[in-house]
Amino acid sequence: MPVKDLTGITAKDAQMLSVVKPLQEFGKLDKCLSRYGTRFEFNNEKQVIFSSDVNNEDTFVILEGVISLRREENVLIGITQAPYIMGLADGLMKNDIPYKLISEGNCTGYHLPAKQTITLIEQNQLWRDAFYWLA
Repeated sequence: MPVKDLTGITAKDAQMLSVVKPLQEFGKLDKCLSRYGTRFEFNNEKQVIFSSDVNNEDTFVILEGVISLRREENVLIGITQAPYIMGLADGLMKNDIPYKLISEGNCTGYHLPAKQTITLIEQNQLWRDAFYWLA
């Protein structure tokens, strides 16, 4: 009998659902943004990393770990693993939907102001790479 994780998805299902992430593009964005970011690290704990009502002006880059995206009243929207970028488009357009990004164990990354993210992407001509993450 297949073993299911907390979301009820078997390992075989997870492989079928996996999405190929644009890792080369992530590497370019990370190299550009990381020197300006404020680092965070959570060890074996569920922690709110991002909340749209508090951090709506920031871009968050998750380097390691598994994270969940939740809406109001803790409704699970999805689960993903690093690498992940949240709020990449926030410097361009506003999103008024309340949501939270929560670490599901060990998690490391950094955040920086969304406007600074957009400026750095522009200065380093990384729009193509950024759009891979927005698609």
